[in-house]
Order: sequence, then C-alpha cells, then structure tokens
Amino acid sequence: MRSSMRNAFAGVWLGLLGGAALADQPSVRVCANAQFEPPCARLSKTFRDLSELGMANAISSFAVESGAWMMCTRRDFKGVCHVFEGSEHNLSGTPFQDSIVSLRPVGGWHDTDSAGGGRGDGVAELFEDAGFGGARLTVIDAAPDLQRMGFNDRVSSMRIHGGRWQACSDAGFRGRCIEISSSIGNFQNLGFNDQVSSLRRIDLGGQDGGYQDEDGDVALLYEDANYAGRQISVTESSRDLSRWGFNDRVSSVRLKGGRWQACTDADFGGRCVILTGSVGNFAALGVNDQVSSIRRLHDGGGNAWGGNGGGWSQQEGGFDDTPQDAVVLYADADYRGRQIRVRGAVQDLARLGFNDQVSSIRVSSGRWEVCSDAGFKGRCETIYGSVSNFDRRGMNDEISSIRQLR
Repeated sequence: MRSSMRNAFAGVWLGLLGGAALADQPSVRVCANAQFEPPCARLSKTFRDLSELGMANAISSFAVESGAWMMCTRRDFKGVCHVFEGSEHNLSGTPFQDSIVSLRPVGGWHDTDSAGGGRGDGVAELFEDAGFGGARLTVIDAAPDLQRMGFNDRVSSMRIHGGRWQACSDAGFRGRCIEISSSIGNFQNLGFNDQVSSLRRIDLGGQDGGYQDEDGDVALLYEDANYAGRQISVTESSRDLSRWGFNDRVSSVRLKGGRWQACTDADFGGRCVILTGSVGNFAALGVNDQVSSIRRLHDGGGNAWGGNGGGWSQQEGGFDDTPQDAVVLYADADYRGRQIRVRGAVQDLARLGFNDQVSSIRVSSGRWEVCSDAGFKGRCETIYGSVSNFDRRGMNDEISSIRQLR
C-alpha cells in the first residue's frame, strides 16, 4: 500500500477514533487492509465523498459496530450500493474492494452530512428471490421506473432501512399500489410477487399522514369504508377499474389534492359524482361498490360542494373529455420562478425564451420526454409525473426541447 494512503488513514484514525463507539450513534470501523488490519478509522456520520478523508477507493474490510450502513462505489451515493449490518473481513472478489467512495448510516439515524445539509436516511433493498436472496437493488428515496434499472417485475422480497414506502405495479407510481413500512420476506403473501415496477418513499414531508406526491393530485381508492382494506392509487384517471380488479369495489376514497369525477360505468359514463375532498363512506353518496371509472378534473367540470367530510354533485354529461395534456415549466426548483405552459411538443425552447432554464416541471397528465438539445436530441429522459427539482436527475438548466409521448 502506498505510504501516502497509509498516512491518510493514520491521520483519520487519530482524528476520528476518539474511543469506543457510543450506543446512541451509528458507527463503522473501516480498514485499508483485509481482516481489519490497520490502518483503520472509525466513522460515525455521512460522507458523500471519502476523498475528503483520503480514503476513497481504499477500504478492504470493515466492521459495523452500530446501526446499518449503506456503502456505494461512487460519490453522492451512486454507482453500486449495498446496505451492510455486519462485518466484512475481506472485500476481495466483491464490487466493493478498494471501491467504496461514499457511505452513510440508514434505518433510523438522522444525520447531517459532511456538506452541512440534512439527508433522509430511508433506503429500500429489493431482492429477486423470496427470503432476501438472489440479485438485489438498493433504492434511495424513489425509483419511478425499475425497468431502467433492469429490475422491473422481479421483486420477490424487500428489506426496509427506515421510512415508509409505496410500491406500484406500473411505472410512474401508477397502477395498483401498496404501502410498506417494514421488511417483507415474500411478496407472494401480498399477491404482489414479481409485479413491482416503481417504488418511492412517502414520508419525506407534507401533510395528511406524511404522504408526498410530486404531482400533488392523487386519489387513493379503498375497498372498505373508512379508508380500510385493499387499496389502489390513481394519479390522473382510470377509464375502467376492472383493469385493476377494482370495479364496483370502492367504498371510500382519500384525495390528495384536486377535484375528481367518479362514475358508475366505464369511460366515465352512467351516474357521476364530483369529489372535492376525502369520502369515508360512499354509501352516503349512494354509489358504494358501484364506481367503475374515475378521473381528475382540470378546468371546469360543473358545480361542486365541498367540506371536511368530502363533497359531490351529480353530473349527467356536459364534461369536456378533451385530454388536458399540458405541462408547466418553472425556472426555479419547487415550482417557483418564471413559468411557461406547454402542450404537445416544443422542438426548441429558445424560441420561447426558456432554453436551459428549466429547474422543475408540473405535469397535468401524460408521459413526456425532455431533452438536452433542440429537436429532441442529446440526453433525453421520460417524465411520468411532476419533478420538483431537475438537479436530482442531473438535468437542471439543461432542457432544450420537450414533447408528449403517446
């Protein structure tokens, strides 16, 4: 081992060891050699880049003394990541030998990272086989499309290290969704084996039980009254709930924003009611176990009455069924700053004075493609819902064209 690396480790050892690990804080001892041979250092906080300690790409063994630790092969918790709860006496032959660049405690530890900002500590590990076996994938905060990660419809078990999560059968957090707050050894027990296509944390802030959806407008449909029993989430519309095995089974609905129309027939036909708030029992509206389609209302949509107990009004036709496929582009993160509204496609945002200025996007419906160059060229990403900060996708102030995908 190079003497400079040995000296770096030695300096960290002297500066960070400070005695035995405290029971009320996470701790991991990392060593430059296998079998915990010195030089070693004890770490107790998040490091986005171990280069600042002179320890990047230098760890050959480690011992988790308290808590659980996520370790990644690239800075900022990217690359290959795994969560470890025990010791690894020799990393040789693994993707982590002399490759660990960032690490952080997970699963109940609230830490301030080395850059001075707080980070959520929730991490989910997805496994291909039941019993936490087979290939695995680590997800931090959200994975809107597991197909991009080569893990679509492959999840058979899941280990949770902090936070509450939502797993959905379709990309973009759509389709049938379930909430998960603890590890699941076999998704077969939930009737959800090999069906997960998207996953996200739902306790990162906000109100109403901590549910947070970037698009903001979500309807949670429940099979039983008072928000109990099996549930699915609808983020824009569902023309036929039988597709999700939920036709004529809705007894209550919890709304996370927006105004909605629920109808007794598919394709928004039959008797329809407008909902402006959560409804604990559809029997009060005379449509219990009768709803076959539901959609979010955009502009217009009849007169409605609302209150804490939910609202509704009967509507027989007159609803404009033209798709309201539009997005709003914002110059600042979190849907702030200068904004423009876009429909269909824009080949060159420079014509609108908005080239390389998009920091967040509010999607009303549909799937959209954003590209770094004009004419839908360069780096392109598919957007399934609103994005509050494109910096997380590495595309902040880099979008030059946008179009809706059919």
